[in-house]
Amino acid sequence: MSKIYGYARISSKDQHEDWQIDPLQHFGVDIKNVFVDRKSGKDLPSGV
Repeated sequence: MSKIYGYARISSKDQHEDWQIDPLQHFGVDIKNVFVDRKSGKDLPSGV
């Protein structure tokens, strides 16, 4: 049986992970297979 994975990217304080995780779960992604990234693009070194 194959697993379905999800990815949520939270890049500002105004965003909430539930806004992205809830729809992923609706489409069958198990919460333990959801990866959340909480970084902002402003934190990347220039030229990346």
